[in-house]
Amino acid sequence: MLKRLSLALNSLRFQLLLTFILLVLLSAAAIGLPAIWLLRDQLERQAWAQVDQGSRAARALYAARQNEVRGLAVLTAQRPSLRELVLQGNQAELLPYLSTLQSGANLDLILVCRPDGNMVGQVGREFPPNMCGANDPDGFYVVPGQPLPGVWLVAAQPINDDRAGLGRVIVGVTLGDAFVEEIHAQTGLEHTLLAATSGGDKFVW
Repeated sequence: MLKRLSLALNSLRFQLLLTFILLVLLSAAAIGLPAIWLLRDQLERQAWAQVDQGSRAARALYAARQNEVRGLAVLTAQRPSLRELVLQGNQAELLPYLSTLQSGANLDLILVCRPDGNMVGQVGREFPPNMCGANDPDGFYVVPGQPLPGVWLVAAQPINDDRAGLGRVIVGVTLGDAFVEEIHAQTGLEHTLLAATSGGDKFVW
């Protein structure tokens, strides 16, 4: 009889202990799971907020670079010496002068065009000369090259003179690894340049 009573008490204690453990686990789950979901939702919102902030910062950097290139186009076109050389048609002195301007302004391209759309002179990296015939060349371009095509940002500005219209100047810079690293440093996010050619080929930097 005593043995049966002892077994019953032990069984009751075990059941109570098991019930207590289950209650603790259920309480922890009831409290912990919503907290985990809330934390995950908060982290997800923070991640998307960082992506959105980085996207705005990247667009601001692109806009700033565009404004910088446009400003360099204006300064180049307003050079009195450039106007005189173009007016005189002095090709021998024009190209060295353009090279000096290119180096001083840290540009990858200076292209001088006649009013009829023909090229007067070009210095810097290789760039399609038919850009002189474009109505509004300002913007981004993908130029074929090896091993990868080049992504360019160019801007144009008329070369004005009181006596005659002298055409326009087109300046440009390439956007590559250095620009991607600059955006990464400013935004804290990895940035990729994805360019597509007219043939459908895609290239990633």
